[in-house]
Amino acid sequence: MDISMKVEGLKELEDKLIKDLPAAVQKKVMRSALMFALTPIQKAAKAKVPKDSGEVAKAIRKKSLLTRSNKFKAEAGIHMTSKRKATGWKWHFIEFGTQAHKVKTKKKNVLSGDGVTYGKEHIVPAITAQPFLRPAFAEKSKEALSRFKKQMLKRILKETEK
Repeated sequence: MDISMKVEGLKELEDKLIKDLPAAVQKKVMRSALMFALTPIQKAAKAKVPKDSGEVAKAIRKKSLLTRSNKFKAEAGIHMTSKRKATGWKWHFIEFGTQAHKVKTKKKNVLSGDGVTYGKEHIVPAITAQPFLRPAFAEKSKEALSRFKKQMLKRILKETEK
């Protein structure tokens, strides 16, 4: 899933950032503003995850990506991962749902899981989609943009005073 937002109209901030600050500091300022801006989206996504999906809620994290070659470009987003790698992978089943499908064994004569034995094939029931990331983004994107602008200005002023 790739949802993005293009921020325009920040020419003054961009000019100030490029003219007054070294590249390493520019990246710090940008990362700080992006991570600050993502907080409401992250909180909304955690609040919207179905309550029986506690592992998924814990796996919702913020992540920034800044490359060495970029001049004034940065990406940040909500990243589904976990300290225990076995938990974050379930999110897309909840967000998008699944269709019922048949699972067949290739080598063994019996399929089993969670202490249940199924035989050579098994019908896996559908999972109804319960979106939480897309609605959180739609609901909080304006607030995130506002927070980004405020934090960006605050950090630029702080860094230029040094």
